[in-house]
Amino acid sequence: MNATKPDAIITIGEDALRAVKKATSTLPIVSFGPDSVALGFAASLARPGGNVTGVASLTAELDAKRLHMLYEAMPGVRRVAGLFPARSTSLNASEPEMRRVAAASGIELIVVTVDGPDDYKAGFARMRASAAEALVITSYAQFNRDMEALATLALSQRLPTVCPWADNAEDGCLLGYGPNFSALRGRLVEQVVRIFGGAMPADLPIEQPAVFELAVNLKTAKALGVTLPELIFVLADELIE
Repeated sequence: MNATKPDAIITIGEDALRAVKKATSTLPIVSFGPDSVALGFAASLARPGGNVTGVASLTAELDAKRLHMLYEAMPGVRRVAGLFPARSTSLNASEPEMRRVAAASGIELIVVTVDGPDDYKAGFARMRASAAEALVITSYAQFNRDMEALATLALSQRLPTVCPWADNAEDGCLLGYGPNFSALRGRLVEQVVRIFGGAMPADLPIEQPAVFELAVNLKTAKALGVTLPELIFVLADELIE
């Protein structure tokens, strides 16, 4: 394969998918993360119909699930911030799903948007001004890249945080909940192998996660003075001490 003329391109996150899709409508694209159907780059999950296939990470459904899990971990919390990127089509669906869960749980959802890393501190200042008691960091590739810095800011503001991947508990989040990362990457590789074998992206179903993991950072819980209910420990796949 010539580096300047690839046989396929793997994209991670919405921004990368948008950029590559703008550049080509014929080269096979294997996307990791965003909902290509919601973005208008695929006709359906079962039959994408274009040059984009990949693995979708159920962003909206899981962001709502994370809010519910945070409520189960801290049932006394009533004001929860959600950290969103200022520009993201795929995360537009997360907010109404999270508001539905918030309404059912008696929670006020405080939406905080940030433009990028230079805006993180200002975003957390807005959470403090809104008297947020906890935080959901939504599933966005840039947030995952900067998770250690975000978790540090959350701890400095004494905000218990739930984050999109189990590994994020290693970064300092109180809870990390999401799909099994290795399993999803494995499916991504399998799709690339099938494309190299002659399969067309139009005919390769966009896959969704089937295995999920929960990790709890006990050091963060201790630093925050949080006592977690037994249910969280029963559900947890990993406890970080």
